[in-house]
Amino acid sequence: MASDLADASLSLDSVIASCTDDAGDGVSVPASPLELHFHQDVLSDVDAAKREIGYNPTRFMQMVAQYGAAETARRLLASGVGTSDGFTTLYIGGRLRLSIEARAILPWYGELFTAQEIATARRRLLEHDFEVDLYQQESGRSWPAWAVEETGQA
Repeated sequence: MASDLADASLSLDSVIASCTDDAGDGVSVPASPLELHFHQDVLSDVDAAKREIGYNPTRFMQMVAQYGAAETARRLLASGVGTSDGFTTLYIGGRLRLSIEARAILPWYGELFTAQEIATARRRLLEHDFEVDLYQQESGRSWPAWAVEETGQA
């Protein structure tokens, strides 16, 4: 348990450090534990995109620093029918599983988004031949430990 608390503390410190904006005007800290988990997963996805396809989403990370990952996702999902340049890059690279849209449709993050935002994320993924149902089914088989503890899902 103490180890878990130390890990959580280190994670929070790294999240806070990742949220500091370039101008030094402040820090956008996730408002809830669920937003913190989402934020950490998004940062992990960004690292994977860098490693796997050499994509460094600079503008996206500026938004995450300014607004936090959940609010950035909401803003991108509210931006209308089009997709972002980053989404297109992930699509071309065959890595839509790393998109904010893919994270938003995961059931353990459902509380963070409106039904309309989730529908937009799902539609964008489907329009780009992403196997949404398969992705959700595979993801649903292995809920993160924190989500199992908080929701009782297995």
